[in-house]
Amino acid sequence: MRISSIALLSFLSTAMAAPVVRGPGGRLVQEGAGCTLVQGRSVCDDGFGNTFFEDDPFSSK
Repeated sequence: MRISSIALLSFLSTAMAAPVVRGPGGRLVQEGAGCTLVQGRSVCDDGFGNTFFEDDPFSSK
């Protein structure tokens, strides 16, 4: 029982430290999400179906 507790604690601490993919402005994005230039302004897709401007990452359009 003690070894399984140590193993579980080790796994959880590693899982919490795993890096998360961040896009423009620190916004959470999925792998393969990207930005395109539209009428002179960079519009990004986060991979979850949301679009946002690269210079204003937290205003979802």
